[in-house]
Amino acid sequence: GVPDIYGPTTCALDTSPTIQRIRAAALAGTGGASSKVHYSLELGYGEAFVTLPRLLAGREYDVYCFAEDAELPEPNVATELQMQATHRPTTTRDTTPPTLTIIEARQSGQGQLTLSVQLSEPGTAVCAVVNSRQHAPTAVQLATRGA
Repeated sequence: GVPDIYGPTTCALDTSPTIQRIRAAALAGTGGASSKVHYSLELGYGEAFVTLPRLLAGREYDVYCFAEDAELPEPNVATELQMQATHRPTTTRDTTPPTLTIIEARQSGQGQLTLSVQLSEPGTAVCAVVNSRQHAPTAVQLATRGA
């Protein structure tokens, strides 16, 4: 038949997805979401933005979606096989810098200092020394002259 004007699309993050589990995640707001889709007869398709909540930065996820139309009295729902075909692996960007702790600072020779540092995630520690009466360097200054 003619495509319906409105129909919800539901997406979720899941390791063993079923339409029932995706719908439950969307209703609970735990890694799933739903959005109404407006179908354009002119374009021949419908488009919507679905924002999936509560994701952690720098993690890999598997995203699955299914759609149902607004047919009354009963909507037409995608099959499990159609839902499985929407699988999209994705990785969220890590937008936070690691935390750095200086565990130990010890003199390791004439005019040398060795630092033991700890990072909260894989990365690179960049350090520089300044005289005690000088201002602390900026991150840009550290990056250009750090070791």
